[in-house]
Amino acid sequence: MASDVQRIVGALSHVEREAAKLPWAKERPWRASSQVSILEGVPTVDLHGLSIRLGEAVAQALLPMVPELDAAALQFITGRGRHTGGISRLKEAVNLHVLAAARENGWTASPRGPGRILVVSDPSKAPTAATGGFPVYFWLFIAFILFAIAAIVYDKLF
Repeated sequence: MASDVQRIVGALSHVEREAAKLPWAKERPWRASSQVSILEGVPTVDLHGLSIRLGEAVAQALLPMVPELDAAALQFITGRGRHTGGISRLKEAVNLHVLAAARENGWTASPRGPGRILVVSDPSKAPTAATGGFPVYFWLFIAFILFAIAAIVYDKLF
């Protein structure tokens, strides 16, 4: 997963340079190294502090990389638009790119809360948090409980 972060950060160097020119960059600089992380096993890019144009540039740069990522998934944090009257134009613009890429490539795209969108190119490679499945340890726990119940029932019968 660390390699996913490094690849994403590297792919966003041009966006970082452009973000340094934004009017608010001195107070709130946007740096790929601090805006890209892993959340629940999924590479995540926080777009807070970017203009709509730069948010779209991030989506355009990263969406082609999704199938190559170890996680086969990517999440964008766009925000809800609390500072712009409840309407996030950044969210709308980025979501359009994500949904178009998902439709064109047969991927899944889904909202993850009011200001996030997740795209998955290959559910078999994606973390369970991205696919909605249960992790292996959950099924091991269930198997343990069922075994314990069976042992108790067997003990009472025989």
